[in-house]
Amino acid sequence: DTLRQTLIPTGGYLTPNIFVPLSVWEQENMRMARYQLKINTCNQLLKNLIEIEAEILFNKKPGISMIKNLQKDMVSMRAALALQLAEVSATQEEVLERKSNTLGSFGMSIVKGTAHLRNMALPAKISVGESQTYTTLLVAIFEKAKYLAEMYQKGQEDKSNSDTSEEDPKKEMIPSLLLFLREVVCCFALTDLKKLILQHQEACER
Repeated sequence: DTLRQTLIPTGGYLTPNIFVPLSVWEQENMRMARYQLKINTCNQLLKNLIEIEAEILFNKKPGISMIKNLQKDMVSMRAALALQLAEVSATQEEVLERKSNTLGSFGMSIVKGTAHLRNMALPAKISVGESQTYTTLLVAIFEKAKYLAEMYQKGQEDKSNSDTSEEDPKKEMIPSLLLFLREVVCCFALTDLKKLILQHQEACER
């Protein structure tokens, strides 16, 4: 919810001391890595969220095929974003330094060559319109996820007050999907935001 607040027109606080206006997400000449991959991931995740919501609201039968498809989608999306997620936990400079210390000068040459092959993953300029597409998808995902989380919590409370121990496979999908949201989508979105804050600061200083 904290990240979502930075995506609304009034902006929001990322921390108690850091206020992020929406203009940070929609600045001119902004740069972002793997934009299209993130858009594809967000579109697929939003589709999954909408399908789960519809199943829970309108279909009383367990959607086993939907569960399997969702699990498959999450594995595919996580794999596609593996490099992006790895970069979150270790910067390229840290990786270069760690590997060069281990492998020596010859290893350093290999690592630099590998980094060169990754140039296509370097940040590229995106338009304000493209950024708005990204932020609109993120807001929709966060709002759907919040609704499903509240629905799941209510279901847990109802179950604790009921004599039946029957599990609903559809509702049990929600924790897995919310975990994926935190570990994958929030991870790369927060990383993008941190970089955009720096870009915004540099632009303001010029």
